[in-house]
Amino acid sequence: MKNFFLIIIVVLSFISCEDVVEIDLPENQERLVVDALLRVYDSLPGKEMEIRTTLSSNFYDSNPAAEVDLLSITNIDTDESIDFSPRSGDPGVYTAYIPNEFLVDATLLLLIEYDGKTFVSLANYIPAVPINSVVQGDGKLFSDDDTEIIINFTDDGNRDDYYLFDFDLNEYILSEDSYYQGEEFEFSFFHEDVRPGDILTITLMGVDLEFVNYMNQVLSQSGAQGQGPFQTPVSAIRGNIINISGYDSVDNIEDAIITDGYALGYFAVVQAYSKTINIH
Repeated sequence: MKNFFLIIIVVLSFISCEDVVEIDLPENQERLVVDALLRVYDSLPGKEMEIRTTLSSNFYDSNPAAEVDLLSITNIDTDESIDFSPRSGDPGVYTAYIPNEFLVDATLLLLIEYDGKTFVSLANYIPAVPINSVVQGDGKLFSDDDTEIIINFTDDGNRDDYYLFDFDLNEYILSEDSYYQGEEFEFSFFHEDVRPGDILTITLMGVDLEFVNYMNQVLSQSGAQGQGPFQTPVSAIRGNIINISGYDSVDNIEDAIITDGYALGYFAVVQAYSKTINIH
């Protein structure tokens, strides 16, 4: 098992420094799509984590569920694995209870077996900072229907941070601390589709530069509205999940990745902080 992990780590090192690129897929070519953004909350000792697997589709079609043969995450430092189980009545959704200590300060291996292929990805836990406050403002951006959400947080001055903000309703933005290193920072986000009485959950997540590059392309193609980060447009965006089927060595692995394909989507393990706000 450890030898297998070693091979995977070496294999993944070949793509760790590659730029994320757009690759045009034939309209009828299906790929596995993996939504594996795992959010870790300090307020909980652990939680039921969820990973979704679908198949890529044409832009105007919904992604059909993909039922995989195996889905697990291994803590490479301890050699401990946790298997995910299919959720009854919800095809393509796999869950497992994972304690925080399994995910924090560790190198984690995602392993998926699907349709005779083996897909893998590596991730490390990325820290974040708490949200100080989330309040509703009275500012407008483009129309009177806009609702201003003001978020305030304090950056950690001891490291370089990248953040992903989830403003609910499939609305996301990215930020980096180069202009507010170690300082309190406040900004506004304007929602178009909320009404008085709605309850929104605002989440701040720590991410790395590779994930920022990936998400920038996803948000650009999706228009940053109406789609989650793993619903794939026609021009597919390469994430960090590769197909290692049939390879027991790393010879010519870059050619193998191109030839044998890869899954779409992304595997990331992030610290997250959330606050809810009642719209008035």
